[in-house]
Amino acid sequence: MSKNDCNPTSSTSVLINTLIVQEISTLINNNQFNEALEYLKSLTEQQIYDNTWDLCTYLLDLSEKPSDKLCNEYELYSQDALIYVAEHGNPREMLIIMLEQTDKFISDEAFLFHIKLFLIIIKRLPLKPSLITSIDDILSLLKCHLTALELPTINNDFAGKDLLVFNHDQRVTHLLKLTQFYVDFICQLRDYFSTTNINNIFSILTKYLISLLQEPLSSLSYEPINSQESSSFTLIRPLLDCLFTLNPNPIQLINDKQQQSILIYLLLTKNNYFSLLPCVYSSYFYLILSIPSIQQLSNDREHVMLTEKACVLVSN
Repeated sequence: MSKNDCNPTSSTSVLINTLIVQEISTLINNNQFNEALEYLKSLTEQQIYDNTWDLCTYLLDLSEKPSDKLCNEYELYSQDALIYVAEHGNPREMLIIMLEQTDKFISDEAFLFHIKLFLIIIKRLPLKPSLITSIDDILSLLKCHLTALELPTINNDFAGKDLLVFNHDQRVTHLLKLTQFYVDFICQLRDYFSTTNINNIFSILTKYLISLLQEPLSSLSYEPINSQESSSFTLIRPLLDCLFTLNPNPIQLINDKQQQSILIYLLLTKNNYFSLLPCVYSSYFYLILSIPSIQQLSNDREHVMLTEKACVLVSN
């Protein structure tokens, strides 16, 4: 619901809101992009705050307007304007509108830009328990986009050069690129909330990092190729690094056995991660726990492959 619906002078406010958007729209239609941005910045803080709903709705629609120029000026203007509104407008209203943008991530740039807006909005929201729900909604929305990406299928006979080709498939590298944006966002949230006393924020961040390992990252190959670390594993290192800064023993937070085994499998591939776990059990014990994941990540290959992989893991 728009803020104007609760305003006792709603008839005046609606007129003002309409005039503000109309003024910007007129300037944009005349290709006066600089003037449109200057006009927006000339508004008072209260005007921007009161008109957040209308401004944000208009600017998000404008960002999708096509252009016959090499550089889409509509998109550039809308991004500059949305950042300004995010910094000065009503963060709660803007968040509501942003969470409705489930079909707006049409490019890597749009995905990254939405993350940038979300971070600005989060930092302006009051530090209340309800903020946890907002972050949960944001991370869930962004993850839905990652899980919707198409990935190639690993054939049961893949090995060596086949896996090398798979790891360099454009769809795989695309997923890993967007995943890195997602992980960077969580790291920024971690750093921001590390100075606050809001409970359960870290557990939410940890939950979403772990859920990535189940879907969509479990569909990738992490096997060493020609004794070299898999490029997929190299690119998810930041995820594991961030995970351990949030919780020294993330395994204990996982109830799902499949997710648990996938995480253990990844930790076992590198002793430096395994050594971070505060445990008294040997790597052989954890290897047994991770067998379901090894089998899944191997796409149910012959048992000799499982044995070979197990030997590699415990010999690291």
